[in-house]
Amino acid sequence: MNSGADVYVVVDLMKDVNAEGSRVSLIMKAYETASGSVLASKDAITKRFTTASTDLLCSYAVRDNLPAFLDDICKNLSEGASGGKQVVLQFAIDGSSAMTMNDRVGPDNYPLSNLIHQWVRKNSHKGKYHLQGMVDTSVLFDYVMIPPRDEDGLAMDAAQYGFKIEAWMNDVLGLPCVSRFDGTTIYITIL
Repeated sequence: MNSGADVYVVVDLMKDVNAEGSRVSLIMKAYETASGSVLASKDAITKRFTTASTDLLCSYAVRDNLPAFLDDICKNLSEGASGGKQVVLQFAIDGSSAMTMNDRVGPDNYPLSNLIHQWVRKNSHKGKYHLQGMVDTSVLFDYVMIPPRDEDGLAMDAAQYGFKIEAWMNDVLGLPCVSRFDGTTIYITIL
């Protein structure tokens, strides 16, 4: 972080050893240092090998994914400069609500988590987003590229994007919600 680098990479690693051999699974995430935005995310898992060398197993896991991972970093850095802004987007059900992300809502009666995923897919800049996970109480996108401009041609920011989500949830799905912002993270709480 203090090196002056434009990008830093975080790797989550899990080693699995049993009688059949050893393997590793890893998740590589590249972040833009200035904004904290995720530029690329790849996961990999090796086959089982007789070696227990973590270094060797990691090199196998990275080898096939590194070119695409580096390409994503370069592409997202250049797109970020030419338009759009990356944000983290987190949807959560309020703790006092009996609702879950699996409840069917809206005019078409689809599960809430699926509707959220489709809305983000359609409203992200050039379809750029990464869904990190869905559980009963939350949906997390570790990056969403928001459009550089809104329908009126005005600059789009995290607050305006959050407002669009609130309007859609209230007007189309009939769900009350609140939003808050922390840097490049948008939190949507469904009441």
